[in-house]
Amino acid sequence: MNFLVVFTGELRDGFDRRQSIALLAQQFSLDFEQVKRLLSGRRPVVKSAPKRNQAERVIRALWRSGWHAEVRHGERTIYRTTEKAPITEAVTARADTGTRRLADGGVAVEAPKSWQLCEGLNVHAVLQAGCPQKDHYLVVLRQSRQELPQTLSLQDYCRAQLQQCVDTVAVGELLRQPVEIAHTLERAFCGEMTAQLDGVDVRYLIAGIECDNWFYSLFLWCGAQEFAHLRPQMMQLIASFRAENAQPEWNMEESERATSLLEAPF
Repeated sequence: MNFLVVFTGELRDGFDRRQSIALLAQQFSLDFEQVKRLLSGRRPVVKSAPKRNQAERVIRALWRSGWHAEVRHGERTIYRTTEKAPITEAVTARADTGTRRLADGGVAVEAPKSWQLCEGLNVHAVLQAGCPQKDHYLVVLRQSRQELPQTLSLQDYCRAQLQQCVDTVAVGELLRQPVEIAHTLERAFCGEMTAQLDGVDVRYLIAGIECDNWFYSLFLWCGAQEFAHLRPQMMQLIASFRAENAQPEWNMEESERATSLLEAPF
């Protein structure tokens, strides 16, 4: 008996419907009529798979595009995505082959081999890294929880950081409010925005991660035209983030065992 992936048509919190439709079409190489039929159907079955992990692979791809889905086996619904229990967004696809560990200021990330530690991006950063030749960058900021109201949630903190960035850059525009994402060690939220740097359109991923008594903000950005291609790599980089006292180390073999979300499963 196969595992059936059911597309619910329910949009995830913080996602724009029009943008998520575009992501859906891009993720699975669907044309306008195929997307229209999918959205107009009553909870259509979009994949029948002999193995559960194959069905969950499709679930992950739908989740990344901004949509809820569920897996059925016979008459039972055995898995359903919710905002409170997001599934892992670990991906294997990346623009560069191999990675390298970059560490500074008591934190570390697993970055593409073409990346290096940088200077001059932000004077308050605990870690600055990127590939200057391609204008791909990461800045990590840190703030003590003791300096903030006890009632301030990580999501609200990430939302404030995102809005502050939108307000301070040229032509800043909020694209996606922070939503919870899976992280192997810590709780994390991530939002998206766009801006212009020196007249060039740039897209940002801004993530908030809580480790012990600290809130960490990760700012990743690249050219807007490259963003769709690089987003999986950026999400993997966020997932690799470790504070000095966070164990175990990032294990790339664990990521390699996660099925790629970039293939078209329909």
